[in-house]
Amino acid sequence: MCVQMIYSELLEIGKSCNVTRDAAFQRELTASVARMDQFVTTYSPEHPTQAQINAERADFLKAVRAQGGICQEDGVMSYEQFQQGGAAAIRSNTDDLLSHPNHESCL
Repeated sequence: MCVQMIYSELLEIGKSCNVTRDAAFQRELTASVARMDQFVTTYSPEHPTQAQINAERADFLKAVRAQGGICQEDGVMSYEQFQQGGAAAIRSNTDDLLSHPNHESCL
């Protein structure tokens, strides 16, 4: 599974589930997903549009919901673990990931 979709799921967990909310973390997660989307539209050999990425994300999140939902215990635990690292950790992880252009199709 791509980091791009993992971060998308974490973002949805933060919006939809009963978790401790950290506004700075959610903003950085939103920005990181947008940065990854831009990277993929720019560097992927398939050159997907933002609409195609959004559709893929929607399909992914629909599948997660069909398998028991966004707010399952393991997803919430993952969200809270990532959140403990804070916004700076998400930014740093994204910076590192985007510094390697060989990940152009699946971040």
